[in-house]
Amino acid sequence: MNNALRYLVAMVAICLITGCVTPWVLTEPGYLDKPSRYGLKLERPRQWYQKQLRRTTVFTRNGLPLEYILLERHKWRDTLTNGFTLPPDILLHEIPGIILGEYCARGYAFNLNVASNEIVVIDSIPCSLTRYTLTAPNSLTKKGMMYCIPFRRFLTILTYEAEASHYFDRSVDEFTDVARSIVIRRKKYRALPGIQGRVE
Repeated sequence: MNNALRYLVAMVAICLITGCVTPWVLTEPGYLDKPSRYGLKLERPRQWYQKQLRRTTVFTRNGLPLEYILLERHKWRDTLTNGFTLPPDILLHEIPGIILGEYCARGYAFNLNVASNEIVVIDSIPCSLTRYTLTAPNSLTKKGMMYCIPFRRFLTILTYEAEASHYFDRSVDEFTDVARSIVIRRKKYRALPGIQGRVE
């Protein structure tokens, strides 16, 4: 199976597993609908296409193979590919490594390289921010940014990933605006041990 076909099969599998329940819709200015499912609210990127899956909201402007913003929720008890769950005593800055490791284990990413991993503060709450590069199953080199925000019952992940030579720089400022618009529901936040946070 060639890389392009493998990528298509992976994307179809994601849609089938999570259950595509809405069509693609062009976004309007404003906050995301039903934000409580993620423990936060944020502003949608303007004039991107949005699709709502079961526990995932996807945005793209030029198609998923070229760039996307992904807002997803994972339960702490969700099983990893090694058969275990996220450790209850995990450090905040260790979470991205496990999530990115899952991408590799499931064949969604190759040649992963983590450029930076730090604790930042969003809405006065510590969260992890990871910058990375990888090779996608369609052989494109991609750059990505991932925020991991822990809540008591689940982990919310906000990711921006795009083709590295052109599309990443074209939309990274819009992703940064989305991240800066986050308002966290403090009552649901789960404090984890980790590095002292700082404002990004």
